[in-house]
Amino acid sequence: MFFGEYHLKIDAKGRASVPKELRDVLLEQYGDEAVVVTKSVRRGLLAYPAREFASFRQDLINQDDSPQKTAMMRLMLTPAAPVAFDQLGRLPIPRSLRLYAQLNGDDTKDIVVVGMENRIEIWDAAIYDQVVTESEARLLESPDYLSRFGM
Repeated sequence: MFFGEYHLKIDAKGRASVPKELRDVLLEQYGDEAVVVTKSVRRGLLAYPAREFASFRQDLINQDDSPQKTAMMRLMLTPAAPVAFDQLGRLPIPRSLRLYAQLNGDDTKDIVVVGMENRIEIWDAAIYDQVVTESEARLLESPDYLSRFGM
């Protein structure tokens, strides 16, 4: 499974550095370094191993028709793109996905790459800081949940 938080760069050509530790998990557990990159609901990107994305896709398709299902399909299935790492371990992110996640620019940009169990998340560093701050606030509002983990 994927874990870890890595503060890295994406270059002007849209190639995001992804740590070797995460690429090793792809090879060891999934037999391939290729991923399917798509949008998240928070202006970040999700990179799934192909098998995990296929499972997610099937679970979504099996849901009863609803406005939420259509929204998820539009947000996550439609823009999904299979992507392979280059020889230097960089992930070339399609332009439309970079624009969505605010990862486009004329120069390098700070990003955060996060291992999240069955997927890798890729964030603009400033947006990630906001997401973490909101997560902290949500947990502080839920002391019962925190107590389950001895906190």
